[in-house]
Amino acid sequence: MRILESTIRQIIREELSRKLDEMPYAGRLGVGFSRKPSKDFGAGGTGQYSPNPRAATALALSKKFEDTALRLYEHLPFRVFVAPYVGNIEDIDARGTDFTDGVTNRGIVLTLTPRKIKQMQKMGYRKIPDDLGPDDLILLYTTSGAERSTMASPWMIFHAFFNTDGMDDDSFRELSKISPTFIELGNKTYSAGPDDPLFPIIDEGANVPFDKYLTMGSARKGELGSYIESLAEVMTQELITGKGFVFSEAFETAPEEVQEAFKLLRKMIKQAAVEARQNLRGKILVVDVN
Repeated sequence: MRILESTIRQIIREELSRKLDEMPYAGRLGVGFSRKPSKDFGAGGTGQYSPNPRAATALALSKKFEDTALRLYEHLPFRVFVAPYVGNIEDIDARGTDFTDGVTNRGIVLTLTPRKIKQMQKMGYRKIPDDLGPDDLILLYTTSGAERSTMASPWMIFHAFFNTDGMDDDSFRELSKISPTFIELGNKTYSAGPDDPLFPIIDEGANVPFDKYLTMGSARKGELGSYIESLAEVMTQELITGKGFVFSEAFETAPEEVQEAFKLLRKMIKQAAVEARQNLRGKILVVDVN
């Protein structure tokens, strides 16, 4: 019995659709826009610069963003949706939704509920699927430009959430909902003494060359300079790449105490990532990227 060509095409379309539905990166829910940008528009997140909402929107809708998200988020054990918001966190509740309940931390953790979904629809997100469920993750990230150093890429969204540099107490509490172990590592930045096994890489006086020993893009470009800057990078690397937290070949030449400290850091980061994979399910992360 011959199968019609149209039938074959239909089977292929259905199979592709099924596979796409099963992929961790499940797509964009739309784009939200600030109606009345705050006076500090463009001055939040990980950097300060003049806002460029057109460039921010173009990046959020770009094929490059989609391709990168597909590649990185495939390593997460749940579906991931992105919801770019062109504006600052402060602008979101100005739309009258009370979406963040007035909280304007760098990172906010919300439970994915029907009420929050309805609020997102009012904010302009029109592509929310009917089967959005309690195991899914939504990354609602704010962006106001597309400068390279703070570009709201799929990597930078997670980096911004885990970046504890200058983080206030409220943001620390939000982050602790996702990974208590990571909070412990962040606190060591301010509390570790010479007897702490991580001190050899935390001590600023040791001048540890993080760029030399780590392998992510920021390290290869020479943009890492301290423990606190590296912490968000290794957490992001462990969480959303297939290889996890990886050392460079030069790591083998590091002093023994530095190697031991890094190995302990990697062990704790792996535990932090386990916690994050468990606690990110059924959440909306509101992240102020730039």
